[in-house]
Amino acid sequence: MPVADHVPASQEVGTCFFVRGLWRGTNVARWDSMDLRRVALLFFATIVACREDDTVQVTTVTSATVRAPDVAFGDYRGSFHGANVYASFEARGGIASGTFFYEADGLDVPLRGGIDDRGALVLSEIGDKGTVSTVTLRSDPSGAWSGTWESGDASRSGAARLEPIARARGAEVFIATRHTRRDHIDVRAPVVLGLGDRVFEKKLDDALQSLAQTAATDVGAWVTVDYLVPLNERGFLSIIVNARYANEVLCDAGAACIGTSSGLSAAVDARAIATSVWDVVDPVKVRKVRAARRLGATGVLTRRGVSFLYDEVEDGMHAPAWDEISFDDLGGALRRGSAFEPLWKR
Repeated sequence: MPVADHVPASQEVGTCFFVRGLWRGTNVARWDSMDLRRVALLFFATIVACREDDTVQVTTVTSATVRAPDVAFGDYRGSFHGANVYASFEARGGIASGTFFYEADGLDVPLRGGIDDRGALVLSEIGDKGTVSTVTLRSDPSGAWSGTWESGDASRSGAARLEPIARARGAEVFIATRHTRRDHIDVRAPVVLGLGDRVFEKKLDDALQSLAQTAATDVGAWVTVDYLVPLNERGFLSIIVNARYANEVLCDAGAACIGTSSGLSAAVDARAIATSVWDVVDPVKVRKVRAARRLGATGVLTRRGVSFLYDEVEDGMHAPAWDEISFDDLGGALRRGSAFEPLWKR
């Protein structure tokens, strides 16, 4: 059994008061009646338990915590008490931290915890007023975690399970959906998980979040934001984020429009992101095609070519549309040495 070393609360309170009495000059103890060496030892042994407001803080150190193996940072999907969740966390030196979000509301929630005295991983969902819920988990050989979920007031409990999201080089990228609602804006935004590269994953997710936030601009009408994935294979990923308005609104230059669209592409294994078509296509070499087919800087790569965003106008109404040009037609306009070159050279 793990051994816990701590000072009993009753003894700690008394000692804390005793030391404060020394400093305040009360009658609890007098300097002229004390052995100074004993006072010094007592002071250093108990000062960490005292606060200025006379409250007590007991810290329990267990042998299980000291021996707890580190848990490398990872992304997981699963459920807490029947609700679908996506979580990212790590544990080092027995202390765990991370974030998670429920699929239903999409809000990032902090996770804090560590290894308990029985060697289980304990993670608490932290809200504005403290602990909202707690999961107690144990891992299995597959890397999955399973255990129990309990509400902060202990009135509800249920099963909890998290499975690792992992990806091999050249494989498809896992995309979760973050669903949020506010007022008259409904957003389903993409979240990339399981890349195995924490820094690049955050960079890519930040770029996707920026697209979703721009699409979710309040235009005074009901806005629905969703996304499409025209490419997700061999380590290459393209995502288009669309906004659709319930009725026409005035957009750029006072024109009537019914939505917006944007996108990006990523060469995941090469750690590269293309937010502009000109990252992949030379705008000078493609100018003849560009003039003929209304090509702009916004576009994404597909399996067969590059899909360019353009503004389609019908009866005075503007709407986003996409025009795909094959790699063969783009020919020498494609940039050599690009991280995306394996798409058209195979």
